[in-house]
Amino acid sequence: MNKLKVLIADNTDSLRQFIKYAIEKHFPHIVTETASSGKNIQQRIESSSYDLILYEKEMPLLDGNTLLEWLRKHDSLKTTPLIMMSSGTDEEGIKKAIELGADAYLLKPFKIDSLISKVASIVKRFNRD
Repeated sequence: MNKLKVLIADNTDSLRQFIKYAIEKHFPHIVTETASSGKNIQQRIESSSYDLILYEKEMPLLDGNTLLEWLRKHDSLKTTPLIMMSSGTDEEGIKKAIELGADAYLLKPFKIDSLISKVASIVKRFNRD
């Protein structure tokens, strides 16, 4: 089975590491990389490809919605699943993210089960052996 590659982006190092650990523990066929800013995500994407991108809406240097628009404008990323995370409970913000192309939305703080459930639903789309 080929390993799936996931990019985890959040400006809080401890949360990035927690998400990385949780995903790798529950999904041994997933390899993760991390990024700390929107610009850092862009740099990583220019040098590598990912099967899933999980990122924070309120990122330094490039906010989540601007990043989302940038991601969806690239042909190679139009179908890459994206999960946006945010501590805000603004329903309009969630609606906007989905309209811009986010596949799912996680409200912080979230329980590990919510994270795993969202990732599992996306991993099921991949039929790799």
